[in-house]
Formats: sequence, C-alpha cells, structure tokens
Amino acid sequence: MKELSDLELAKILINPKRNKILDLTKNDALTVKELAEKLNEKPSRLYYHVKKLEEYGLLEVASEKQVGNLIEKSYRRNNDIDTNVMLNEKMMSENKSELMKELKNTVYTGLSLLEKELEENKQLNQYQHHVELSISYHHMTGEEWLHTHHHLFHQLGGDNQELPSKVKEALKEEDRFKRGKYVFVLLSYKVEDEE
Repeated sequence: MKELSDLELAKILINPKRNKILDLTKNDALTVKELAEKLNEKPSRLYYHVKKLEEYGLLEVASEKQVGNLIEKSYRRNNDIDTNVMLNEKMMSENKSELMKELKNTVYTGLSLLEKELEENKQLNQYQHHVELSISYHHMTGEEWLHTHHHLFHQLGGDNQELPSKVKEALKEEDRFKRGKYVFVLLSYKVEDEE
C-alpha cells in the first residue's frame, strides 16, 4: 500500500466517477465517447476527469486516430500504479477540509442510496439498489483495533503488507493494550447506482 502525499492524487482516487473510468479501462482501451456511453454520461462531462487521470499517469494513451479535423484518443489504465492508498497524516492535517469534502461526498452518496432503497422498498424484499450498511461494536485493545482494521482492508482487496510500524507507534503506549469499545462501520454500494 502506498502513502499518498499529493492532495490532487488523493482527490482523484477518492472520486467515484474517476474510479469508474479506471475500472472500465483496466483491460480495454476506450475513447471518451465510449466511456460516456458505458457510464451513461455526456462526453463533455468526462473530459476533465480523463485529463486529470492522464495527468497523474493513471491513464495512458493507448492509440490515436484522426477523425475529421480532430484526433481521437483511446485510453487504458496504467495497471502498474497501485490505487489502494493510505492517506498520510501530514497531508490530511494540511488539507483536511478538501479531503473531508471528497470523503463526505462518497459516504453521502452511499447513505442517499440506502435512504432511497428504504423508501422505495417498504413492502418489497428485493434490492433496487446495491447498498448495504453494517455496524459492529467490539471490545478490544488499541493494537487489536489497528490489526482488525488492516485485516478488513486487506480482505477488500487492499495491500497484503504488514501494518506499518509507524501506525502502531501512533498509538499511545497506554492505549495499545488498554481495552475500549470500538465501532466498525461498513458502507458499501454499487457505484453505477449513483445518480
């Protein structure tokens, strides 16, 4: 897992629309027009996002062809770049309002889908939207909490590296082995269900 020190790159990777673009171009080179069709968007709403992804090396130009007076580019994801990231403390403290805005937007989208699901399906026992919320409380030590969090991240496809020692060291000595009540909140939703 790499640590992000660049605010713009962090915002790019947090953004669900940009993540959709990265997913779609993982195996296939696509033009902005083709991306727009797959995402049910207007191409004009995607150019900015594609440009940002290209600027940070997350997308690469796979091919170019002349279409009338324009050059149409096909883009492919740069699979050499790991998109599972850990935001570093310095960047988070220096840019907390911008990062929190992006994170709140991602969480708010999921909560909005959950609310819509609950309103639309009072009688139905069938998903209209793919959204789930799980909340679990546990008594554990600070060190157990860190290991559990890291393990959950790994299970969701995150990096398999050991918990960084500096993360362990961030806990005060008395909190490492002191038991407390921790809550784990897992909100998941299908990005394509987002309006």
